[in-house]
Amino acid sequence: FSSVRSAVRPPPLPFPGGRAGAWSGTPPRPSARVSPMAPAPPSTGPLGQFDEPAARLLRRVGVAIGRRPRAWLAVSFVVCAAVSIGGWLTRWPMGGSKDLLNPMPFELQWCVAGSRTEKAIRTFHDKRGLKSPWAMKISVTMFVPKDAGATSDVATKAALAEVHDLYRQFTGLSVEVRNKTYTTFDLCARGVLPDIPPGVLPTMPFGSPPFPCLAISPLQCFSEEHAVNHPIYQSIDPIIDQIIPSAVPYSTRPSFMNSTDAEIKAALSGLLHPSKAALAPGQGRGCVGYDASLQYNADSWGADFRWGGQDGATMLEAKALKLMTFFEATAKAQARMALTKPDYAVAEDIEEATMRLSGMWDALCREQHAKNTVLEVSNFEDLQ
Repeated sequence: FSSVRSAVRPPPLPFPGGRAGAWSGTPPRPSARVSPMAPAPPSTGPLGQFDEPAARLLRRVGVAIGRRPRAWLAVSFVVCAAVSIGGWLTRWPMGGSKDLLNPMPFELQWCVAGSRTEKAIRTFHDKRGLKSPWAMKISVTMFVPKDAGATSDVATKAALAEVHDLYRQFTGLSVEVRNKTYTTFDLCARGVLPDIPPGVLPTMPFGSPPFPCLAISPLQCFSEEHAVNHPIYQSIDPIIDQIIPSAVPYSTRPSFMNSTDAEIKAALSGLLHPSKAALAPGQGRGCVGYDASLQYNADSWGADFRWGGQDGATMLEAKALKLMTFFEATAKAQARMALTKPDYAVAEDIEEATMRLSGMWDALCREQHAKNTVLEVSNFEDLQ
């Protein structure tokens, strides 16, 4: 009986997809679907016989490029160069009349025209943006050690001496625009009050003193900052707190030139206000400007600090320093000079003088970099 059953056993079923082969296990039912993972039947026609017209065109292009790749590379390079050169020649660096980049702010390029977002962005740029006449211009000057292998600490007398050697030249700059000489004190940010000429106010018979230029730097902790102020302000600095209760004299602050490195670090670690005692040292410690409201924490004029001491808030090391100088907004400079120098209160002249003075400051920074032995100097000029 077993021999008869073997004789009538059916032959192996074909493998799904058309190839003959033996099945292992139970044969599938005739109605079972072929697995989508099964290999497709072999094609006996030419490659791409089922392509759409666009696919056939791309295939021909690919074949042509593959046969002569070097020739196609050369042709593509020439075409791209011709298009690029033609476009660059229209830009002002290459003698053209168009801007190098799109002058429209990035936010406006990507917002919907006529939308509330566009209106809000335009309002901001008109009233408060970088192009606004009420926006200050800022130059940021960075200092890092020239020889990082020797020591990375720049909170030292030698380093501050080089910072001061550069900074003391800032307030001595002047530039002539259309027969008018603008000085740093004409163009630097000096608060919100106008310059009052003598005889206008009974309380100020000699007029208002030129207040210090706004600057953020570690030198604010020391009396050497006093030397960069206007001579009139220097003369009243010892009694300035009697004239303005919130003012803080520079002449009573310690001198870094007469201090040790440890004393310098202690001065730089001063608590700005009792309410900031719980803050991180970089936020609660630092220097005060000419007014008690001007509090410059260490993070604003330095970087990569190491703190220690008994309270954990004494500076042990600083690996970088920063000096930020501020040029006055054009509209504010006009308002400030309206009483004392009305002929100077011309927007176009102020903008040109500010740009040229900023360039002179940048040149001084490069010269100082070449002269320094302790610090490298890198200035980021505000070109807005």
